[in-house]
Amino acid sequence: MVGTKSNEIIIINEKTGQGQAIMQGHSEGELWGLAVHPSLSQYATASDDGTLRIWDLKTSVRTT
Repeated sequence: MVGTKSNEIIIINEKTGQGQAIMQGHSEGELWGLAVHPSLSQYATASDDGTLRIWDLKTSVRTT
């Protein structure tokens, strides 16, 4: 997974090297943090909009 300055989350296939955008946007500003849970299908993002969000990796729906 890669977080971009424009708040996109891109998952990259390790075998092919191809990327796919799976999520776009916090409400505004830059994406400052991205972390993948080691055993659950979840990831967290943090932005300069002052929020920390937890997402479902399979659906890219925000869970909190």
